[in-house]
This record gives sequence, C-alpha cells and structure tokens, in this order.
Amino acid sequence: MRIEDKLNSLSKSKFRNSFKLNDKELNYIKIKGLDEIRNHAYDFIIKRIAPKYINNDGKQLQ
Repeated sequence: MRIEDKLNSLSKSKFRNSFKLNDKELNYIKIKGLDEIRNHAYDFIIKRIAPKYINNDGKQLQ
C-alpha cells in the first residue's frame, strides 16, 4: 500500500477528523511552509519509523 493510499484511508476516519490544528500550529505551517514540513515528516519516517532496528531506541544495554 502506498503512503498516499494510507493517508487517504486515514482521512476518512471519524476519530482522526476530530483533531483540529490550533492557531499556533497553523502559524507554524504558514511560517515553515508545507514543503518543509513534509520533508521533516518524510525524514522522520525514514529514520525513526521505517527501520527495523533503530539505533539508540531508548533501551538500556546490559
């Protein structure tokens, strides 16, 4: 499944549609721009969510 398909599916969720951005968040988007925010999201997904093994994931080593 492509990410666009997943996002489209999530957009139809009543639960997810109940969340609204506040003025501070809307202003942040206005200042940074959607392209920069998308780049940060993509970078976060690639580095922290997508890898099977995450370096320094908060677990203590013995």
